[in-house]
Amino acid sequence: MKKTPMLEKMEVVHEKSQAIGEFLDWLQETKSVHLCVMHEHTDECYEEGDSKRRFPICGWEGYTYHPTYTSTENLLAEYFEIDLEVAEKEKRALLKEIWRK
Repeated sequence: MKKTPMLEKMEVVHEKSQAIGEFLDWLQETKSVHLCVMHEHTDECYEEGDSKRRFPICGWEGYTYHPTYTSTENLLAEYFEIDLEVAEKEKRALLKEIWRK
């Protein structure tokens, strides 16, 4: 059997990850609580020549919150330091090995 360190890591954190994911889903579905990020203006938010930074062109005012478009799966993977692409490659390699037998 091939070594699968990323899949093994996923197995170790599975229960915690599942609980956090279910809690986030519960917040969203029953409490209408959604994860947001704060927009902070950068140089790209202003037109060249607006040295006083008065008129942001990004469309956001001040420090505005907007939804994060990162999936729960990706957030959990980042938190638990799981590389989902590596995990997928390991899964495919395992399946290939199983089908060869």
